[in-house]
Amino acid sequence: MASIGSGRLGVVAYAFEPRRRSELRRALRSLAEVAPWPAGSRLAIVRRAGQPPFGDPGIGLPLQEFEDHGRRWEFGAWQTAVDALRAGGDVGAWLLLNDTVGVNDPWPRAERIALRHAADALAGGDSVALAGGVTPLPEGSSMEGQPLGGFVQSQAFVLSAAAMPVLGESLFDSACFEAPRVRAGRLQLPSHLSPALAAYIVDWLTRPGKHGWRHHSGRGELPDELLRCKAGSILLEKRLTAAVLAAGGAVVDCRSRTTHPLRRLARRAFYWRRRLALALS
Repeated sequence: MASIGSGRLGVVAYAFEPRRRSELRRALRSLAEVAPWPAGSRLAIVRRAGQPPFGDPGIGLPLQEFEDHGRRWEFGAWQTAVDALRAGGDVGAWLLLNDTVGVNDPWPRAERIALRHAADALAGGDSVALAGGVTPLPEGSSMEGQPLGGFVQSQAFVLSAAAMPVLGESLFDSACFEAPRVRAGRLQLPSHLSPALAAYIVDWLTRPGKHGWRHHSGRGELPDELLRCKAGSILLEKRLTAAVLAAGGAVVDCRSRTTHPLRRLARRAFYWRRRLALALS
């Protein structure tokens, strides 16, 4: 059982795609550059079974590597590492990343700095809290009766040790992950999601054009099982925010809201480069 307020960070990264390893290494290094790691912090990398070792990214933390079959997607892989790190000593907060951080959407330096500062602060406290980039949701969104004005995106986020009990001590919940149903490409979500939230998720996953997950993932066709698993992973993502808020906890937004013209231009340039890369691939 993790000791609340130990000050130590458990840094966990999921390395699923070998072609994204360089981006993940850069992300880890950018977080390390913000400040010295709290004493006793540790790093775990989870790679898909059968892939070569990830190797030490050079961020000054003791490293453990694990393999995962990938069938539970990133939340199941993260849980593998979380269980192992907790068995090895107390952790005050968890800093978790997957290998899409900074790949599908921009991750400005200001947001990386804010996330790292939030991680250090939560590791030394005893509050139920979740931190990361918050994305707004449509009015009327709720999950299991908990209203959601937005949610923390799971590409990179921080969860305090005190928040783990409200999640049943597990980032992965099999019932939540397996709740979506897909038949002939039609996605059905469980009734404990409000109609507004269900419609938002279905639209994001299945819409044509350049603004949905199909485009982001570079997939023209979506097999039913792939769509079901992605929807389950999205429900696990929303579960984090809903559980923390239902427990009276805090959600810390690390996203930069600046509207400076140069920032807007940089975002446009990022997406143009990404579209070009998808077209060439």
